[in-house]
Amino acid sequence: MRRLVLFFLGSLFLAGCNVNSQLEEARVFEKCTYELASADSVYISGLNLLQIIKTKEFDLSSTPRVAMGFLNRNIPLSGKINLRIKNPTAKTAAINSFDYMVLFEGKEFLKGIINHPVRVDANGGSTVVPIDLNANIFNLVSENQSRSKLMNLIGAPGSGADTEESLISFKIRPSIGKGANASKLPGYITIDKKVTRKLLTAFISK
Repeated sequence: MRRLVLFFLGSLFLAGCNVNSQLEEARVFEKCTYELASADSVYISGLNLLQIIKTKEFDLSSTPRVAMGFLNRNIPLSGKINLRIKNPTAKTAAINSFDYMVLFEGKEFLKGIINHPVRVDANGGSTVVPIDLNANIFNLVSENQSRSKLMNLIGAPGSGADTEESLISFKIRPSIGKGANASKLPGYITIDKKVTRKLLTAFISK
């Protein structure tokens, strides 16, 4: 009986140590740096975003696919962005998964979960995490202010200069543990990036 009790207490101790270790590794992500490394095949209503920016001729009011999307309240955004995470600390950063949100000028238009382990080695280690884009941006483009900023960014006729800035924010919330035992850290880590038409063109051309 005594051995059973000791075994049970030992198991609890090891489990507690494991949770604490995971929590410490997850907390390191708060001290990491983040940047949007590149984007692949980004489309709005089936239209190539890079080509839209290059031609500077995209107009919501005169694009049949987008006009139909307004009628159906469905304007799909698809593609992939690559998030680079760098770890300047002396400790390894590691998580089993994380929730994420993407916002344009403070307005959320995409959220999801990366449901696989992410590890970033200490002392300058880095890794790139691919994020799939699959969202309906109708609510984003139906609001006057955000639509105007988006049109300025991607190059609508008569829109602002290539140096006019827009804010894109990326929020992540790491989780520790697995399955039913997973726990989310309180709050989100926020990565804000000011982008211009020129920077966006370079970003999705990589």
